[in-house]
Amino acid sequence: MLRYMSRGKTQSRLTHEEVVEHFVDYHFGRLSPTMNRAIEAHIRSCPRCKRERMGRAAADRQAANRKLRRVRGGKPLLSPRGRLILLAIALLIAAQMVLVQVTRGQAKPLLSLMGQWRAQDAAPALGGPPVALSASARLPAGTTGSSAIALSVNGKTMAVAQGGAHPGVTLWNATSRARIVVLPWAVQDAPASLAWSPDGSLLAAASPTQIIIWSVAEPRVVWRLSLPEWPAMRVYDVSQQAIIASPDPASVFASGPLVWGADGALTPAPAGAAGPTGITSPQTPVVGFWSSEGAHLFGDGHGSVHLGVTAADVLRGVSLLGWSPDGRYLMWGSLNVPVTGAGASPASSPPDEVVQMVVKRVLATSKIVSAPDQNDALLWFAPNASHVAVCDRTRENAGVLIYDIASGAVAATLDVTCAGLSSHAAQWTADGSRLFIASARGPIAVYIAPAD
Repeated sequence: MLRYMSRGKTQSRLTHEEVVEHFVDYHFGRLSPTMNRAIEAHIRSCPRCKRERMGRAAADRQAANRKLRRVRGGKPLLSPRGRLILLAIALLIAAQMVLVQVTRGQAKPLLSLMGQWRAQDAAPALGGPPVALSASARLPAGTTGSSAIALSVNGKTMAVAQGGAHPGVTLWNATSRARIVVLPWAVQDAPASLAWSPDGSLLAAASPTQIIIWSVAEPRVVWRLSLPEWPAMRVYDVSQQAIIASPDPASVFASGPLVWGADGALTPAPAGAAGPTGITSPQTPVVGFWSSEGAHLFGDGHGSVHLGVTAADVLRGVSLLGWSPDGRYLMWGSLNVPVTGAGASPASSPPDEVVQMVVKRVLATSKIVSAPDQNDALLWFAPNASHVAVCDRTRENAGVLIYDIASGAVAATLDVTCAGLSSHAAQWTADGSRLFIASARGPIAVYIAPAD
């Protein structure tokens, strides 16, 4: 994007927000000819400007200038009454623009002129307004009401967990969207957490009471095991069908992310092991709470924010579930760590400004709302740390927003609400180009990430 130069000779291209910010000055002839031309060029090619009738205002101004140039002598073009009418029209147009921008959450450029902007009430703006995204594709109707999804590491197969009268797990082709196979599930409680082994040969599903592991090629059940009550954490040797570790859930992540040992041991990861963002994914050999597989933030009702699972999550079977890089060991966790307040550590601090903003909102709400599921937020990080999808349920009728992590601005709004979603209800592709969301009100939807 070319920035304008007040004394330059090159006509520049302005963003819609820059045009809005300078439109009042343009209307009253306070800008340089270069800026006037840049604004008029933008208005002629901008669909939003046409919808907001800015083109008509620009045309009126140009017509008035032409009339002024034809006036001879000292007779004014407009009478005092006419000038008052023109001023009233300009103020009406400005008021309409403010109203449109407020309803779209992009009021900062205009309201900042009046000194009434509150930065904590809206996301900062990118070079343009958020893109309203609709699903680019949907899986078949049989995926409606899914409780969890998981994309294989190669991105070809989608595992879908469902509850209701016939709980179980189904595998779908993520590209052709054809059903591959229904995996055997012989218990009543529905799975709500899924995890693929790195080579895609094994799939684990956790319900409130048990884990089932399949070899997906046959398919057949490799191991079915019972789970302890929460809070708890276990590391399983799947090849030997044995528990090899029971880490303390209160302190296991106190030093930050964990790294797998060759013997299945989980130990504190060295500095920088999780990369510059601190966000882990199924493709990394590091285990962390800030994960592309989904994170749940919630207020504890006592002035603190936690990250992990709530009592409601446990009842649904939502848990921390992940494999070692060699696919031999499986980790299951039903625990949470404090992000703010007593017990919080630097290792659990928010990884970026977007998460800091969400934590502050949850913290503010937790002081007046004691139920965790009424003042919480869900986060799904793109593995390449370019975007994060956010369900900020501290806000009424919240929908899914996609933030640009680098700028902290809302890049896109999605046509799906947060009602009924869990931390395992969405997942990005490995390259961060697409986001799958399992909505309670329809089949799994696929969204294309906004371009940088």
